[in-house]
Amino acid sequence: MANKKQYQLNSKFILLIAVDLLFIIMGQRDYFKKPALGASNNSLVLLFAINSFIFIILRVIKLGYDIEYGKQAFTIFRKSILFWFTLSPQAHNFIHKLWTIFTYMFTHFKLSGFVSNMVWLWAFGHILQ
Repeated sequence: MANKKQYQLNSKFILLIAVDLLFIIMGQRDYFKKPALGASNNSLVLLFAINSFIFIILRVIKLGYDIEYGKQAFTIFRKSILFWFTLSPQAHNFIHKLWTIFTYMFTHFKLSGFVSNMVWLWAFGHILQ
């Protein structure tokens, strides 16, 4: 029984050494290291910055519409600004606005939606990065 357990430990150890040698040969020893939050190659920070910038810009534009149009501001804002950035469920609108495949993920209008999406982006982005 002891020989079988020792054989299993030895085979696991040999497998770990083989994988480590493979990473050394391939030059990817640091494959499992994640970039630091302030590192230049951290795309998660870039996504946070883009989302925050667009959220602030949309809120400032909405404030201008509130000042200009009063109670009808959100309807006008939705038809004139959000229409061009949000993904449309209607095929005829989608065909004419193909860029919305990329812009809808950056278009957050409500603070609660923005915060919850940033939390999920941080949680899963850190894992997947």
